[in-house]
Amino acid sequence: AVVSTQSTGIFNTIFRLITALDVLICCLAFFPGVSYLANRRPMAFSFQPLCEVWGLLWRFVTAFSAHLVGVMSIIRTFKLYCPYRIVSYRAVYFVVAADFTFLVILGHTVPVLGVHQAFVGASGSAVPH
Repeated sequence: AVVSTQSTGIFNTIFRLITALDVLICCLAFFPGVSYLANRRPMAFSFQPLCEVWGLLWRFVTAFSAHLVGVMSIIRTFKLYCPYRIVSYRAVYFVVAADFTFLVILGHTVPVLGVHQAFVGASGSAVPH
């Protein structure tokens, strides 16, 4: 199969972004992990600003990573269906930016700005209340 360097570059860019988000997810998972190891005591979640930021980041980063996997899957399907058509960087960046905007404005950030996060021992992490 013929693979253009342009489509390979797009895949690499999206893959790197997904990898960076997954590393951030692992870093964010550290806080509930510490709580679980401490018999589900709040530990770092007892600091309310950290609790708020963690909850916001957790929702956004996990959703954006999943959406980028979907974007990559759509591009790969398109490349299988039309192997000789060149995928435009501009179109891919537009889709990723639109997805990012949708998640920030409509999906995760704005609706939870008025919702406060609190530590719940049963879950071992910060959840909206």
